[in-house]
Amino acid sequence: MAEFKDFITLTDPSIIQPDITRCGGISEAVHIARIARRTDTRLVPHGFSTGILLAATVQFLASQDGCDLIEYSQSSSPLFKDLVTNLIPLDDGQVVVPDTPGLGVKLDEDLIERYRVDVSLDARKRVFIEA
Repeated sequence: MAEFKDFITLTDPSIIQPDITRCGGISEAVHIARIARRTDTRLVPHGFSTGILLAATVQFLASQDGCDLIEYSQSSSPLFKDLVTNLIPLDDGQVVVPDTPGLGVKLDEDLIERYRVDVSLDARKRVFIEA
């Protein structure tokens, strides 16, 4: 939050684009949104990498007054399009806030298994010893 506060104070931008996964989560994004409102800076979150981030961004925006724009990816990346089986659709330039519990995402377990990487200590030892 401190970085955004300094950025806004020092540069007076028209728009800021915090990424919920990089700024410290939804709670930190709420703090950043307060700073943006106090300084009349438009907040349009940066959030296109996965359907999980899209869902978190939609929920965050739905909780904020005056936040009516979302960055919606047009990527064909499997992480964006396929990681969740219920990707929030863009319909005529708008998204609907899901009424499911939490973020409301359903993960594609087959996709997760396909890209799973073993990063346990035992796996790292095997790679080192075999190399």
